[in-house]
Amino acid sequence: MIIIFLIIIQVENGCIGLNKCPCISANLDFNIVNDNEVHLFHRITKKNYVIGMEEYSLMIQADGTKSYEELSQTSSCYSEEIIEMLFMKFEELHFVNDTQTINKDERKWFRKRIGLINGNRLIPENSAWNKIFAFILKYVSVPLFISSIVALIINNRFSTEYMQGIQELRSALIMLPMIWISISLHEFGHASVARSYKVNVPEIGIMLYICMPYAYTNLSYIATLKKKRQRLCVLFAGMLMNFFLAGIAFWIAFFLPENMSKYFALYGISNITLVITNLLIFFKLDGYFIFQELIGESNLRGKSIEYVKVVFAGFVEKIRNKQPYVLQYERVERDITDKIFYFFFGMLTISYIPIILASWIINLIFYFI
Repeated sequence: MIIIFLIIIQVENGCIGLNKCPCISANLDFNIVNDNEVHLFHRITKKNYVIGMEEYSLMIQADGTKSYEELSQTSSCYSEEIIEMLFMKFEELHFVNDTQTINKDERKWFRKRIGLINGNRLIPENSAWNKIFAFILKYVSVPLFISSIVALIINNRFSTEYMQGIQELRSALIMLPMIWISISLHEFGHASVARSYKVNVPEIGIMLYICMPYAYTNLSYIATLKKKRQRLCVLFAGMLMNFFLAGIAFWIAFFLPENMSKYFALYGISNITLVITNLLIFFKLDGYFIFQELIGESNLRGKSIEYVKVVFAGFVEKIRNKQPYVLQYERVERDITDKIFYFFFGMLTISYIPIILASWIINLIFYFI
């Protein structure tokens, strides 16, 4: 999340040409948090911002008919000169005078996000039903899951013969709907707990990552939560939803005849598979963000990969120039433990992705042969 409180702005002259009458972009979503803070989400760049109420007031008045002089007459804080510089920054961020021409550098070819629904509209802030549902996710889902596992073990539903019967049911026709239902509800779980803490959830949608689709929920604004426990609850909420779904499925399987129960047991197992997958820390999945939160490190993946690049670049320079290798990575000096951690995490992250992709391709080949 990018946070900006635009109070003093320094802009080089002539960097951007401004329209005399600025017009607010139609691609912005605003969420007023309190009298001093407004959350802003750009639907095209997919970036999040926090602005002040005075900046928000100026932006919503910028309808393409008012000049900077007219806008300054409505402001109690800013002069015409400051407002012009302010809108210069707004234009740079595509808040105003946005004609859908976003810099190609801001759109990555291998990752495209398609927003489907606004989480704030889906789940109202003070919704009583959501508070109850979020409470169930946080405090009932895991006990429900554990009790269902115990019940199935007692009922001998995890025998070799029973598990072989479940294995025979696995097919793309059955598994794909199961997985996508669970993934959709997984994202709803994130949104539900986030909204119970009054967190802005600007978007829920689908991301195409190297042509592979998966769902996502924009949880950038959990950074505004002061308590780490609350931030972790939001990050764990998707997996808690999967535990909840697995628990319900396993309890239904417990009461049904054996042949019918296998379908519900398969659905429960697919949810546990999603939990295990989301615990991976080398992809930007729940496990990665939870790990970041636990160790108190932001942008861990980016920093680690960059550190690996710097180490190898320095090693090459040492060979070419035959000079002692001096690592210049950050202004803040880190101890040897941090450097070792960055290096190994970065190396594992870089190598893990092609290994997983290769294994998926091999499995697909063997599946269709």
